[in-house]
Amino acid sequence: SGAVLRDPAEVVEQVRQILMEGMVTTNTGARLPLQVDSLCVHGDNPMAVPILQALDHFFRQSGIQKGNLWPSNPLATVRCSSTGNSA
Repeated sequence: SGAVLRDPAEVVEQVRQILMEGMVTTNTGARLPLQVDSLCVHGDNPMAVPILQALDHFFRQSGIQKGNLWPSNPLATVRCSSTGNSA
């Protein structure tokens, strides 16, 4: 419970923290090191579109190009996409 973020500002902050600091803050407040290869926004989250819009704005404002978000590791890429369950 509490693992799915629905607030676009929270998502942007978590992504910023992951990309810039290599850390993530858990829902209990603990900070953990985290290395990621991709980001996923689930389409069944009712806030998926606003979240993707906020992430796109963050990337543009930060001068980050999608596909190469880690300047220190040019081989790492991130795909920003919306996925959902087809039931």
